Amino acid sequence: MKRISCVMLPALALLSLFASGAIASEPVKEAVAAAASRGLPTMLQQIPSEETKHYGFKNSFEMSLAQVGEPMEIFTVHPDEMMFYSGKDFGAFLRSTGEWYVPVLVGSENRALLTVTWEDGAWQVVGISAAGLARELGAFKGNIQSMLDNEGVQQREQPRFVRIFQAYSDFMYVPTTREEYLVPFSSAQAALDFAPDKLLIPEMVVPLLKMEVSPN
Repeated sequence: MKRISCVMLPALALLSLFASGAIASEPVKEAVAAAASRGLPTMLQQIPSEETKHYGFKNSFEMSLAQVGEPMEIFTVHPDEMMFYSGKDFGAFLRSTGEWYVPVLVGSENRALLTVTWEDGAWQVVGISAAGLARELGAFKGNIQSMLDNEGVQQREQPRFVRIFQAYSDFMYVPTTREEYLVPFSSAQAALDFAPDKLLIPEMVVPLLKMEVSPN
């Protein structure tokens, strides 16, 4: 697979980001987006024609219109740290995985996701995933404001995508002016029997996650 390199950033600064749950700076997001834009044509060319619809495209013409959207960093909670969560400040337990999802758009619609990571001293596109999660992320973006309005709260900071690997569960972490919330995607709904389109407080979710993960 051809590797697409982009803006190089100090390695120590990147390692510091990967070890924390801090939201990445704009220069990092811009570098990730630039790498995704350069790598997109190569990834689209690798999709077999018979699998076009699996990746969210109706035909080759739609693929020719594809552009990249805003990068989204992938966070997780390490199993050994999760065991210490006692109901306060879930965001402090988030750790960057060092990988990003970048939506592939046709117009304003998510069709697929590029995976971008820091490799060989530069940001690289390392894969493209099928349409399912891309559609869910697009739906979340469209629905989150009405969900917050129903609770009478406002976002306190940017939502973060969270993947709990051992539980096979994806969430969006949404800090608000009143509570922290986790919104479960279909993987978490299936694995942990959550209802869709719900704002769940971490105290409802973490006990179930603790049953699924094993500390190192």
